[in-house]
Amino acid sequence: MYPVPQNYASKSLLVQGSKLKATIDQSGRIKYKIISEIPFSTLVGIITKNGEKYQIATENKAYNVLVAAITFHKCEIGDTASIRVPE
Repeated sequence: MYPVPQNYASKSLLVQGSKLKATIDQSGRIKYKIISEIPFSTLVGIITKNGEKYQIATENKAYNVLVAAITFHKCEIGDTASIRVPE
């Protein structure tokens, strides 16, 4: 098992539980590729911040979001955003 960088997870819209393939080149750099996505639902909510953690608050629940996702997509607190959650 290898840690997945936040920037890759954010840019690829990775859903927790999806299967990845890791390829390590001769220099030791790890490249990831999504090989199987799990079923997911798309929800809409408002971006909030709880302490140091960013969250998307939907009608029923607040979901923690990676900081890299917020910065990569240039989001701000109060913006409406969609989130992909495992079914």
